[in-house]
Amino acid sequence: MNREIASIINNDCEGPNLDYKKVEYPLGREENKNEFLKDISAFANHLSDNDKFIIIGVKEKNGRADVFYEIENLTDEANYQEFIYDNIEPRINFEYKSIIFKGKKLAYFRIFGNKDRPYLFKKNLQNPISRKIEFKIGDGFIKMGSSTKK
Repeated sequence: MNREIASIINNDCEGPNLDYKKVEYPLGREENKNEFLKDISAFANHLSDNDKFIIIGVKEKNGRADVFYEIENLTDEANYQEFIYDNIEPRINFEYKSIIFKGKKLAYFRIFGNKDRPYLFKKNLQNPISRKIEFKIGDGFIKMGSSTKK
């Protein structure tokens, strides 16, 4: 898998199967923690059965990997699993692993084998800071090119 991820970083642009993020998705009481659920469900709902990737520790320029940032303390995959399983149904298949690329520890989500579309929010989700409802029960998202649509 490391060679495949390296090849993606070296050759591929952001699109319906790939997104780059500079930092890990936050969990806990963080302003934008629900963005993770939106992004992961959007990839799972995309109609392609190919593996999809979110690569962490990469700043993109014009959709291509440009600058790399070390991910020092990788969040445990189980924490992301619990967050997804508590909020989205049916269950989304994914893995979260680290990789060394050009001397930097990066991470990636591989979203795979998700054929039980649509993947929808199973409860209302509030922003943990503002307490505003960000997503409602039954909401769903899908990747369309490099954009995410409701």
